[in-house]
Amino acid sequence: MAGFADSGPVPPEIQGLLAAAEAQQAQGQTSQALATLRQARDKAQAGGSVALTAQVTVALAVAQASAGQGGEALAAMRKASDLFGQAGDRPSQVRALIQTAGLQAAAGDLNAAKSVVQGCLSEAGQLGDGQLLSEAHLVAGQLLLTTRYAAAAADEFRTGLAAATGLPDAAAQVQLRAYLAIAVFQCGNAADALSLLSEDAKVAQAMPDGIAGAAALSNVADALVAIGRPLDAVSVGKQILARLQQTGAQPLIIQAMIGLSNMYALAGQAGEAANQASQAVAAATQFGGAADVASVWLRLGTMSFQRGDRMVAAGQLGNARTQLTAAGLAEPPMLTQMLAS
Repeated sequence: MAGFADSGPVPPEIQGLLAAAEAQQAQGQTSQALATLRQARDKAQAGGSVALTAQVTVALAVAQASAGQGGEALAAMRKASDLFGQAGDRPSQVRALIQTAGLQAAAGDLNAAKSVVQGCLSEAGQLGDGQLLSEAHLVAGQLLLTTRYAAAAADEFRTGLAAATGLPDAAAQVQLRAYLAIAVFQCGNAADALSLLSEDAKVAQAMPDGIAGAAALSNVADALVAIGRPLDAVSVGKQILARLQQTGAQPLIIQAMIGLSNMYALAGQAGEAANQASQAVAAATQFGGAADVASVWLRLGTMSFQRGDRMVAAGQLGNARTQLTAAGLAEPPMLTQMLAS
């Protein structure tokens, strides 16, 4: 719920539910986390706090989107926006609308997303909110990239970067600069793209918070993959893992291991990819139970499937199925479909 206005004191019961949902998500217990968040939302609603209900609804929408429930996430984010409007919180309402546009784009409704983003740009401009402007320009640029208007997307990212420059949170600058590099690369200027990402990496490395810095570096690594520089992405992926290991945030460490395994594979280093995957599975085994291990195998297998490495994917997805059975959990339809193909 980063970026949204503070709704005030949160009742201990709802605080407990939100903490439980966060722990469930970290352990890959998606359905349980969603049920817990719905319970928290219902209790916030019953308590009569519109602002708190809006906040919890945002958390639910984000979790639903992560779980692949795009339609439910979109409906929840729209509801959150309406609730923020009822609470008189215009900045949070606009922020929820920006996220609504992103969900619409993910669902393929680009025209609706563009219309919502244009309204958000206008609202953010009237509010004089640089953070909101940068977020709106980011989504506007992403939409243009999706429709292959790279030059226009680059203009949006540059405008957003100008709005984000000087803000206390450097994360927005890193994300905008990473996307600008992709747009510039698609316009045919690989040298400028690399220069932008080099600058981006320095900003991310200078961020004092280990988790925030790792998240910023992840934007750099993803952009390097997007412009066909997987070896450079591996170097950044190692930095991400090192920073997270210093924090002790085990779920994030495991996630970084999975990402690094994929980067090694994209760079053609199959042995290193397999070794990193094994380390991720070992860490998940130590951290949790069969459900945690199943989640790691599923993410590894999905990445292998997406990059076209079907033989590796078959083994990893088969391991995910075995672990899900051991945990007594239902098999996700996505897993069934990938194994069938």
